[in-house]
Amino acid sequence: MSLRLLFPLEEDSQNVANFVDLIHSWFDVMNSHGPYSSKSDVGSGFGKYLEKQKKVLVDTKIISSMRQRPVTSNKKTKLKPYHKGIIISSKSLINLHGHLTSQNTPIEYILSTRCNQDIIEKFFSRIRGIGRFHQHPNSVEFMDRFRIQLYPIHHNLLLQPPLLNIN
Repeated sequence: MSLRLLFPLEEDSQNVANFVDLIHSWFDVMNSHGPYSSKSDVGSGFGKYLEKQKKVLVDTKIISSMRQRPVTSNKKTKLKPYHKGIIISSKSLINLHGHLTSQNTPIEYILSTRCNQDIIEKFFSRIRGIGRFHQHPNSVEFMDRFRIQLYPIHHNLLLQPPLLNIN
């Protein structure tokens, strides 16, 4: 936004500002936490403002035209892994919403934050954290740590007999 204000007559700064806004909106769409967002319509659950949200995801196809310059002249230009991730995530969210709404289900929107890798990374971070200094568990250690995550800390309170006898 500040680029638009600082350099209102320069076309390059306007293009950069538009691109930054597009990426910002893409992150809003891909990280929706609830049905409605107080920040913007596109940050709401995917499907609440479907046309605006789809437009953001479709507009990110511009990323497919961004290529890494080859190190040598005989190599082809390549997309970076994050380019591919943005393109695949955008297509997948649109297709997932289309599939779920075409099945006559009561699903109105998708909380897209639950479809990304952050939840898996948080889970594995907790698994590694249980080992304190040993952060690379083998399969047996992983299963033990996984069991610890499944049981609540005070599970013994749930299994105790009642303290009062009622006659």
